Parts: sequence; structure tokens; C-alpha cells
Amino acid sequence: MKSKFDPDSEKIIIDYMKFHEHVKNPFAKLSKIIPFKPKQISHHWWNVLDPRIDQDPISNEEKDFIYRWVENANAQNSIIQWKDLKMEIQKNFGKFRTRNHLKNIWYSKERRLVRIARVGISRNY
Repeated sequence: MKSKFDPDSEKIIIDYMKFHEHVKNPFAKLSKIIPFKPKQISHHWWNVLDPRIDQDPISNEEKDFIYRWVENANAQNSIIQWKDLKMEIQKNFGKFRTRNHLKNIWYSKERRLVRIARVGISRNY
């Protein structure tokens, strides 16, 4: 099992997925061709190789939408369904973003707010 995808393996994945994306367990089948586990291949496809991924910088409007959507989910005490947010972004903005990208946007804001709160607390002492 390898840990880093090389260009040859990536080409095999891309070529295979062009014709077999809707096959049951395409990543399990690919794992028999290249030296990676199905989960590794799946993550690499959905987060790096999928040609639908929009690589443009995320707009402020998209960020605001993400913040509101997640805050609304949190207000309802529900688990954040990142795949649902991903579909909403695609529907509202026409952009295919990865779940990891959406999570990174949200959690970076959350960490920033925690840092700001800590600084505010330490200044009060």
C-alpha cells in the first residue's frame, strides 16, 4: 500500500472513473489495479481529482451562505450534513465544492472566533 498518489495512478483513476463512475464500488475495483485502499482512492477522487470540483477561490457570498447554513443546523441541534450543504452550494451558486473545503471554511471561522474570544477574555483580566 502506497501513501502518496503518483501521476500514473491518478491517470488510471481519472480514466477509470470517466466510464465507471456509476458502477457499484468503483474504488474497490480500482484498488485491485493500483496499490491503494478503496478508501484512499475514494478520498483522493472526491477531494482532488473529480473534474467537477471548482478550484476558484470561494466568494464572500458563498462563505456567508456556509456560515448561515451551518449556524442554522447548529441552532436546530442537528448533525451537520456536509453533503447536503455541498448540494445547496451547487444549487445556489452553481459550484461543485468538496465537503472538506466546506468544512475547512466553517472550522477556520470557528477557530478564529475562539481566538478572538480568548484575546477578549485575557484583556479583561
